[in-house]
Amino acid sequence: MRSFNLLFSTSLVVVASSAFAGAGGIIPKRISQTMAFPVNPGSSTLTNSQMRFADSMFNSIVPGEALYFTLLDKSEESLEETKRSEITFRRAEALLQYCRDRNYSPVEYYAEITPTLAPRKVRTIDLSLASYKFYAHGRSLTGMIFCPLDHIATSATTVQFNPSVENEVQVFTFNPASPIDVSLTSGTKVTIPASSLMYKDGRPVLDPVEVRVAEYLEMDAIAMKMMTTTSGGKQLQTGGMWHIDVSSKGEPVVMKPGHDYHIQVANNNTVKDMQVFTGVMKNGLLDWQLQKDDKVTAGNVGVDGNATQPVNAVDVTKNTLNINGNVNVNVNQNRNIVVNESWNNNANFNPEAVRKYEEMVERREQAVYDLELNDFGWINCDAFNRETQVMVDVLLRGDVSEKTTAMLVYPKRRSVLPGYVCEDQKSIKFSSIAADETAMLVVFTATDDKNIVMKYSRMITPGNNKSVDVKASKGTMADLQKEIKKGMADI
Repeated sequence: MRSFNLLFSTSLVVVASSAFAGAGGIIPKRISQTMAFPVNPGSSTLTNSQMRFADSMFNSIVPGEALYFTLLDKSEESLEETKRSEITFRRAEALLQYCRDRNYSPVEYYAEITPTLAPRKVRTIDLSLASYKFYAHGRSLTGMIFCPLDHIATSATTVQFNPSVENEVQVFTFNPASPIDVSLTSGTKVTIPASSLMYKDGRPVLDPVEVRVAEYLEMDAIAMKMMTTTSGGKQLQTGGMWHIDVSSKGEPVVMKPGHDYHIQVANNNTVKDMQVFTGVMKNGLLDWQLQKDDKVTAGNVGVDGNATQPVNAVDVTKNTLNINGNVNVNVNQNRNIVVNESWNNNANFNPEAVRKYEEMVERREQAVYDLELNDFGWINCDAFNRETQVMVDVLLRGDVSEKTTAMLVYPKRRSVLPGYVCEDQKSIKFSSIAADETAMLVVFTATDDKNIVMKYSRMITPGNNKSVDVKASKGTMADLQKEIKKGMADI
């Protein structure tokens, strides 16, 4: 018996060396997780559900880590040793064949045979070789290892900015000799001083001008336009985006040198150090460029519509207020105007001025960003994102390809980041992103039916979801936007 054990062990060493050579020199991986593969007792044929499970697990493993599958059902653990050897060997064969059929890289999976009487394990990607048949009826257990490699991202972004504004644009016509005051349906205001416009060649603008403004404030709308928030690769967080163009008789006009116009938008967050950025197309993305000669100030809405001192600083100690040079009117301690019927007969009384003050009182808690700038086109009120200590990569696999669009949409810091196609053309990567910030992953792929996409969305925390198995379902872009909007509301 001793001589048999010695001979058996020696032959195993020889075969093990052959296994490493035949498999291209498989390097054992650090097993990060061990689990039982969901087998059907007595069967070594893979069912559709087992195939889907194998795919899901392969695509969910963090690159660089390894998952070990045991291949016995609990009811089979008490079987005779040679029977257990045969069962696990055949199941490993089936899984190896499935990996080949799925075109997994041969360095991302292998079978591992553990002989009962030998000190070394045998690893291979092809159990059909004659040198391994010995183990099918011997004394050993075969397991399966998935060990996906990290994929290298290319410079090809998955996001292609949609420059069309026709579905969102609001159009206004004004006399350029008078102040231009544009009020959007959202409450945002665009104001252009009188006589501050000219043609690009310097000619004065004398005919009526058409002001076209498209506004994007909500994160679902920003994501659907695929407007990412990066400036030269640095991440931004937005306070609002606009496309503004002004023309006269169909010819574009610009601001005169030394003149500025204003955009006033509600400040719905606490981000400081907002700055003005303008967008230019770069590799399919809208890249935002900082405009150092423009500025953003924060304040409250004043009587004249401008961002001024906070309303609560208005002096009402005398219980009176002088509005736009008109007569003093009574104001109570709650800042409500006390109507006096005698004002109706006062030539200096201006009801419109009183109305504006009442509106200001109603909005006294509404803070605004006031953008002062001189360029039309794509405008963004942004701040550079805070630096973070822990950065991670997130890899998408599964129902993705080089034709897939993938974004991370951050509801709290109001940012959209693009994914990049990897070299294998079958995965997508987000590189060096904050590990602790919850984001909505938005993925979709166009189909032959222009009304239908294959879509996928879910909330992830990058530090906990470094590898995501995308399982897309059919739907419309409208369906996807609803999912994004709901996901944003839940944060």
